[in-house]
Amino acid sequence: MKLCLRAWKSCIWKKSISWLEELCVGELPRGSLCKLKLLNVRNCQNLHGVLLPAKLLQRLQNLESLHCECMEDAGVLLEYVFGYEGLEPEQMVLTKLREITLCYLVNLISIWNGPAPYQVFRNLKSLALRGCHKLKSVFPSSVAECLGQLELLWVEECSGLETVIESWETDINEVVIPQLKDIYLSSLLQLTGIYSDIRGIPIIHKVFCPSLEHLYVYGCPKLSNLAVFDLRRGNQVQANDDRHFAIIFERLFHRQFNPEKIPQFFSKKSSDDFFSSRAYGSDKEGVKFDDGIYSTVRQLVLHYNNRWVNCIQIEYDRNGFPHRSDKHGHPNGEKTTVMLDYPDEFITSVCGTYAAGPRSGIGSLTFQSNKKLTDHLGVRF
Repeated sequence: MKLCLRAWKSCIWKKSISWLEELCVGELPRGSLCKLKLLNVRNCQNLHGVLLPAKLLQRLQNLESLHCECMEDAGVLLEYVFGYEGLEPEQMVLTKLREITLCYLVNLISIWNGPAPYQVFRNLKSLALRGCHKLKSVFPSSVAECLGQLELLWVEECSGLETVIESWETDINEVVIPQLKDIYLSSLLQLTGIYSDIRGIPIIHKVFCPSLEHLYVYGCPKLSNLAVFDLRRGNQVQANDDRHFAIIFERLFHRQFNPEKIPQFFSKKSSDDFFSSRAYGSDKEGVKFDDGIYSTVRQLVLHYNNRWVNCIQIEYDRNGFPHRSDKHGHPNGEKTTVMLDYPDEFITSVCGTYAAGPRSGIGSLTFQSNKKLTDHLGVRF
């Protein structure tokens, strides 16, 4: 059984649905909705309060897919998706839910209202959020600990989002999301961390994603500490793979990808590797390198002369232990070590100059951290 509520402008029943304020009023007949697998709610801009209150959740034991989408400028009044008030903490609900997609619920405060029931979302495989500007966090830590089947997390254009996982405790437990393969974080202007404590302070080395394959980060200016995920193994993660996430976009939102409407795809800026080092050196003699993905950087060692930077070696952090990269280039000339006050200090930006000529290459580098700006290392022009 499928239920689809829509209010397209061309529909003859637009008037009755466009003024819909609740999905359910009064008591439901016995056995109703028990076979419902797909719930699709679109452009019902007068829905308010809770989309699925407790009396509905108890009946939706076979619900597998939930889609709720409004027009960007509709101003829908929904504040919560699931209402758990009145349910017992041990009561099992939504145990078959596999997919949630929420788009432009601009007044959404939280996905749930009240404490989440035990083992909620234990079979959830995909969660996609777009344009939920009042949302401050995605999961409380108690729910994140139950995401054993989650494979895709997509969060985009949620301008008020500060963290993905929020702990309501002072004693922070690690969270393992064993099946998570794809993470997309885009246009999250207030995002400061992936896991934050009760004070809102980002916590590192507490989210483990051993199956992660693709990671996309774009337009998150406050996510300056790159120590957000701990992979717990040395697998290579594809960073900012535009084409891979364009395919996912079309599958999630059921519309053809349009790079003009979504400029972060296939843009030069978005193709920069957010979580790994990559440099090219000379256009003729330089060798491209990619050290992979680590939690953060502990220190950098540079060799340079009066013409260009000859060599760079980076000491990363992996699961709390230092890991030094190979020497990229030839260690000739003056040696300088840039020390960072790990784990409190981290690099926020790198800038440099390019020395052109018969043998062109990187002329100088300057590193900005959250605490200091290094000297100009290399050639001064």
